[in-house]
Amino acid sequence: MNTTKVIFTTSNKLLSRIIRYVTGSEFSHVALLIDKNFILHSSVNQGVRISAGQFQNRTGVNLMSKDDFLDHGNTIVHSIDVTNRMTHRVMDDIIPCVTAKKSIYDTPALIFLGIAMLAHKFLGTPMPRKNYWQSSGAMMCTEFVTQHVFGEVDSLITPQELYEKLKD
Repeated sequence: MNTTKVIFTTSNKLLSRIIRYVTGSEFSHVALLIDKNFILHSSVNQGVRISAGQFQNRTGVNLMSKDDFLDHGNTIVHSIDVTNRMTHRVMDDIIPCVTAKKSIYDTPALIFLGIAMLAHKFLGTPMPRKNYWQSSGAMMCTEFVTQHVFGEVDSLITPQELYEKLKD
């Protein structure tokens, strides 16, 4: 049986440090760990790739070995088994994800979320109910995971908020 875990990760990369500062979280990224050996995630800087990099684009959905993921300076902070919560089998999505030509990272949605969180943190403005810069067909890491775990994209959830939602 295929097992799937949501993993919550961090690194010392600049974007990871910025995300942790803005969200007040110990982690900055979320991904799916499939069968203990493969990481499936949306990444801003690693591109579409399988393990050693046979498929490469600039940004988007990635499939890589767990060892390769950790070798890129990532640290797994928490993991939550979601095998029984999945809306469908993630393994069915691997080939379409890594071969899709429109597999890009949702950078505008990430920027919008960051601005909204900073405004909330420093100015006390309420968080918006919609991410107005979300790009159709593109996904940031939390959008990718929420689509596969809950069956719908959430473009306003942070890795910390997703952790809080799943841990119960």
